[in-house]
Amino acid sequence: MEMKKCLYKIALSLLLITLNFSCENLGEEIRDELSSNYRFYKEKDSSSALVDSSYKIGESYSIGDLFPEANDGSGSLKQGYYATGWVYWKNPDSTDDEEEIPSTVKINDAGLVESVTVIPQDADFYASSWKPITYYVKFDANGGAGEMTTLTCEYDSTFTLPANSFTRSGYKFRGWLKNSGDTDIKYADEASDINLFSIQGSSLTLYAYWLAETSTIYFHDNFDSSVETQTVNTEEQITLRTNTFSHDGYTFGGWSDSSGYFLYSDGQTVALYGDLHLYALWNPYGYIESSITSNGTSIWSSPSSEAISLAAWNSSASKFEWYINKTECLGETSNSEEIPISYSRGSGTYTITCYVYDSSDNVIDICMAKVVISIP
Repeated sequence: MEMKKCLYKIALSLLLITLNFSCENLGEEIRDELSSNYRFYKEKDSSSALVDSSYKIGESYSIGDLFPEANDGSGSLKQGYYATGWVYWKNPDSTDDEEEIPSTVKINDAGLVESVTVIPQDADFYASSWKPITYYVKFDANGGAGEMTTLTCEYDSTFTLPANSFTRSGYKFRGWLKNSGDTDIKYADEASDINLFSIQGSSLTLYAYWLAETSTIYFHDNFDSSVETQTVNTEEQITLRTNTFSHDGYTFGGWSDSSGYFLYSDGQTVALYGDLHLYALWNPYGYIESSITSNGTSIWSSPSSEAISLAAWNSSASKFEWYINKTECLGETSNSEEIPISYSRGSGTYTITCYVYDSSDNVIDICMAKVVISIP
């Protein structure tokens, strides 16, 4: 049966050559018959890993083009390694090596395959040996000056980065980045690694990461656009300068970033890794500590430099009547109209009662609030 199949292939090949037909004009079934299977083994062992591929009869290939995946480390036979050459395996299922090598397989003086013209006959090859692929690590000064030699690395061998030799005036080197705009350090100076790539000739460029030798802290008063600065040595522990801003009716509560959340207290010790903008946090002398409302009434406060003002709102209200400590009437307001409680009353906790009236002068709600005034 095998002999008939081989003769059938030969006949079809001769017919194709004679009539100069294109394979594109033949059916899928015939095109399959016009190919041969080549098996590539990891080593001279029929049980070793192999790759099985089909090749068109009549085509000629250099050994590099025949199985290119094994020449750059990307193949599945041995990741990160390339075959130094291929040996024609006459009969992988037998120890008999007497079978002649076809004349269509060109062998060099070292006994390795140089090229193959595909004939109607399956073939087997095994790798003569394997070598690790070579890849490269390059270095970019990223704003600095100087030159560094490209590092040549081999698969399965640990490499160590050379000491940085780039310089940059006013900056100090902090490590290597994978991308020029990153801030996350990929490698420290003279770090080691292994197997960055498994493809022959691949490369990685590392970018120098620089930090300014000095950093500036910008202190914003956060109410009047005033700014003061403090220059410090980058990465060193420093003490934040004492706040010198003042804001009438408020006490200083520390420093925040642009988000407004507390970050540092006055005079705190910190380490900087670049310029920093800090914004003063201010606590009003007066504030609502707690409140009790119902029937759709809401109460809020608005502090100023001289007083804390209260206001209320209710969709059914005609007026609000305010009392402090239950007996002293502060006055009447309409919806959202403010009534002040002066800081001149002094520090303390004050109970505020608010009566809510409708247009018929009926009380429809009674609200209470506890106001704290704390003057330094």
